[in-house]
Amino acid sequence: MAAKLKMDPLEFRLKNLSDQRMMRVLKTAAEKFGWDPSRPQRRGFGVACATDVGAYVATMAEVEVDQESGRFG
Repeated sequence: MAAKLKMDPLEFRLKNLSDQRMMRVLKTAAEKFGWDPSRPQRRGFGVACATDVGAYVATMAEVEVDQESGRFG
């Protein structure tokens, strides 16, 4: 959804959350990950968050796509 809006995925998640704890978890994960939306666009960035059994979790990924084959590296 964020890509369709041409919006940074982290910014998109934070903008659409009201849970302050989840927002802190995402911000901390982004800091530890080194999230930087100004990186070259030849890479894909993703963010996910959820709660399970009372635990708050967030994960982030950076993927490189081969420009010729379209495969993820």
